[in-house]
Amino acid sequence: MNSCPSAILPRAWLGVVLVFALLLPSVAAASADAPWLKLQAGDFVLFSNAPEKDVADLAAQYAAYRQVFRTLFVPPNRAMPASVLLAYRRSSELAEALAGTGKPKGGTATHCSTEVDGTPVLVFAQTGNREQTLASTFEFETVWALGHVGYSVPIWMSQGAGEVLSTLQFRDGRCLLGYTGRDLDLKNFNATQIPWPHFFEIGESSPEYHGRRANGDFHVQAWGLMHWVLLGGEARERFSSLAGRLRTSPGLAAVEAVTGTPAADFRSAIFHHLGQFKAREFPVDLAALRASFKIAPASEAEVLAHLADALAGTDNIAGGNRQLDRARSLAPNHPAVLAALARRALREDHADDAIQYYR
Repeated sequence: MNSCPSAILPRAWLGVVLVFALLLPSVAAASADAPWLKLQAGDFVLFSNAPEKDVADLAAQYAAYRQVFRTLFVPPNRAMPASVLLAYRRSSELAEALAGTGKPKGGTATHCSTEVDGTPVLVFAQTGNREQTLASTFEFETVWALGHVGYSVPIWMSQGAGEVLSTLQFRDGRCLLGYTGRDLDLKNFNATQIPWPHFFEIGESSPEYHGRRANGDFHVQAWGLMHWVLLGGEARERFSSLAGRLRTSPGLAAVEAVTGTPAADFRSAIFHHLGQFKAREFPVDLAALRASFKIAPASEAEVLAHLADALAGTDNIAGGNRQLDRARSLAPNHPAVLAALARRALREDHADDAIQYYR
């Protein structure tokens, strides 16, 4: 999936390189030429030009999300793919970097998503606070990552799971999942009108998902369904069982079998579940996560090389070339720069040059 809209985000994603705007209270005091930092964690790397404390706080919450994802979805014999994040301190800086792909308009988001050598790349900027930014991050990464830990599931299942993971919140050192704004969420779910037999037929090309009839009903209904499936019992067991049944059964029959509930009662069962649900707490030691990070100055060239790949992958070839040329001028022999140069050479059918860069 390659996309660069400047308004509504498509609800499918994510991947291993993530770039988003980090809007934090302390940013206003930061200097215009704030240096980039590189934070290394166990299974991800975060680049940012935000203040160090803010970078560590962001990384701790992102690490907590990955820990919750592993608990819910990752089988014992699988590993969650490593990831790289580029966190811009200001949306205006990212908008400038994305010149030619669209700029934020008020509270709308600007993003580009693609894959580089099998690695999904997301460039993301959103006006708002860190909680809103992380909610989008968790949703998109969940949709993408499920396929990379062994699940092949329809969009209603992955999208619904992403919607549920986007509710992850951090309160007084606690990690809480599944929070509902009770009355509003119940009202929104109760207002959805898609019959269940048709709901399970909706795919990424359906107008209810991304087209003229995409009024939000599908996403709300998918959220409610997967909230019930994931948090109405043993999450990993129910999710794995549902994914397994979908190999041989249609969606409606598979959900009936896993939940023990006839389709005629889905709506009332979900409504009851949401009405009495309390956020589920996951044991995550945020202080220990922060202590495990290694933070050092980052190479601007490496940041620019990742950005160049993202832009080129979304058909903004001129923008990608501009960023890659900047990276090469700063550090022509940096491994990330050489790899990006090799990919450009391959795009331009210069295989011999690509081989030299890879060497």
